[in-house]
Amino acid sequence: MDPCDPAGRVIAQRSDPTLGLTSDVHLAEGVQCAGASFGMLTVPSVATWPVNEPGSHELHDLTELHFVHEAALLSHVRERYEHGQISADVGPTLVALTPFRDLPDEYGEERMADFKRTAAQRSARRPHLYAIAELAHRSVQQEHCSASVIVSGESGAGKTEASKHLLRYLSWRAGGASGAGGVAARILHSNPVF
Repeated sequence: MDPCDPAGRVIAQRSDPTLGLTSDVHLAEGVQCAGASFGMLTVPSVATWPVNEPGSHELHDLTELHFVHEAALLSHVRERYEHGQISADVGPTLVALTPFRDLPDEYGEERMADFKRTAAQRSARRPHLYAIAELAHRSVQQEHCSASVIVSGESGAGKTEASKHLLRYLSWRAGGASGAGGVAARILHSNPVF
């Protein structure tokens, strides 16, 4: 593995820890670390983790990464976020980050239609709240079974906004009238319950 990251982030090249060897850790520009000289720090190998190749942000599912440990997952999610991709799958689970900006192209009826069309094709599907909502809808419609979508996160993480997008999608898929007594209105008014 090439220890030099063109983006300049902290990465490590790991030697065999059973032999008690050391690893060279390359520090990002501006990172200060005691004992570092010329942007390089030598540490015991047991203190390092291997990293995934730069550019792995194109992988939508974190279970497909070569190295799967906390540091690699966090690095991957950060790299996706830096490339404008706020969501990633972890198997059947969606991890979505708060974008801290409006995403007008990510939500709306045109995008809903895209996810309705491609949800059955795992290879064509990309991580998104609408993909999760479509899978739940199809489960109810085709398999005649209940479906649950759990939205969790810390305070201020965007749970309410995520729930609104999920409910809008489900009400759109239900095809109910948008009037005061229609299916869409009843579903969207249930948001405080959730």
